[in-house]
Amino acid sequence: MITVKLTFSSGRYTAVQRGRNGRDTTLEWPPSPWTLLESLAEAWHRSLPSVSPEAFASIVESLAQASPCFRLPRATPEAVSSSSPDGHGLNTGRWSFDGHVSLRVQGSMIVCWPDTDLGSNQREAFQGMLSHWTQLGPGSEVQAELLSESPSGFNAVPVKTGSLPTDSWHLVPTLTAQPPIRIADLVGGRIENSDAMDCPEGAEWMIYARTSECLGTVQDLDHVSARSKPVVTVVRFVLTGSMLPEVIETLRWGDLARRSVMAQYGRQNEGRSTPTLAGKDAAGKPLQGHQHAFYMPIDEDGDGLLDHLTIWAPIGFSDRELRAVEGVQSLNPGGGRHPIRLEPLGHGTVADFASVCPWLIGESRHWHSLTPYVLTRHVKYRGPKDELGRRRIVDGPEDQIVREVNLRWPEGPQLFRATEVTSPEDPRLAPLKTGISRSRLPSEFLRKRQRGSSGGKACKFLLEFEEPVTGPIALGHGCHYGLGLFVC
Repeated sequence: MITVKLTFSSGRYTAVQRGRNGRDTTLEWPPSPWTLLESLAEAWHRSLPSVSPEAFASIVESLAQASPCFRLPRATPEAVSSSSPDGHGLNTGRWSFDGHVSLRVQGSMIVCWPDTDLGSNQREAFQGMLSHWTQLGPGSEVQAELLSESPSGFNAVPVKTGSLPTDSWHLVPTLTAQPPIRIADLVGGRIENSDAMDCPEGAEWMIYARTSECLGTVQDLDHVSARSKPVVTVVRFVLTGSMLPEVIETLRWGDLARRSVMAQYGRQNEGRSTPTLAGKDAAGKPLQGHQHAFYMPIDEDGDGLLDHLTIWAPIGFSDRELRAVEGVQSLNPGGGRHPIRLEPLGHGTVADFASVCPWLIGESRHWHSLTPYVLTRHVKYRGPKDELGRRRIVDGPEDQIVREVNLRWPEGPQLFRATEVTSPEDPRLAPLKTGISRSRLPSEFLRKRQRGSSGGKACKFLLEFEEPVTGPIALGHGCHYGLGLFVC
């Protein structure tokens, strides 16, 4: 018997059900056995080079032979503020629910593999892994402990043929491991969201039964005080210094902000990193779904110089991540250039800042480029030339942005029209406010990070949706560093 106790340090679990559409509100509770093995693999890959791949594989194979049982703590869908504070700085008390984001977890979770055992060497290595197991997916910080006693009172169990539960149990599809398992499928093997219930190599779908009291509903939050703290998704700074950077350097300073925040997190957390801030998993593979942090330096007074920094993470910041973000006091580019100080303006939800910067976080059907949309692929030309010497364009700028918008919002609202602005009289990117600076051509913006590709053509677009869309909207190459930013 193998029994592990997992305590959610931040009191939250990112309850994205694997293989489901990103807007599907089906919550993963219990955490799938596949997610457990994936997170364990990341802890091993990141922190335990002394444990050989063969030793790790033998442990995983043992755990994958049978699906575990769970004793789940009470969890409740995360509430976020649906309106900005009133004139007294208090939340208005209205709440909304984003079902695929997170759960509030009240207590520890017990995971038990009743029919599994490990040899003495395996158990010792497994115990070492547990001491380095700090994340159960993005934003879900945990502490793991190997228990010796036999647990009881399981409230989430795999359903076997002929043993369907009574009406007081809920049936939930869950990803489990299917031996044999390759380490490569676990380390960096996270799959993208899709409309179908796909599963990665080495996994299969199994039905679990969960008692009704394991998971509350959003109605259970009605008693929450209007003063309760929602999940922080936005942090705002003003940039100060003797020489502020030009707006065409947006990408460089967005990238520097990311590296500075990650360095701060590492200093505060024994050199560790977090997918929400880094945008990568433990194996260095970029995350899918664009739920991690966007670092957006912006010229808000129209003088051609960057003067504000907005950091936005749709998935939300954990307490440790927020401490790291707000702990960065300056951005130092090196090379003899002047550092830029960061003066905090506050943090909160998107709704909290809707009245502060409505052009960025407002709601509108019409959005236009503030920084250039940079193509992620090169435009292709096919077929014979016409009478003007032109060939058919394949995967052009409008094709690429329409495809990206449809991937970001697969269930709508639909994009009614995307228009690339190429006319000679209006090719420039206008500043937010009319100031003393001239507007800029998209091609003038820096498009290459310190490490990374330069992307394709830089464009200016006007977007029109069938229904209002709430910002921020950032698309294309470099969108997590300030490029491809749209305003209304």
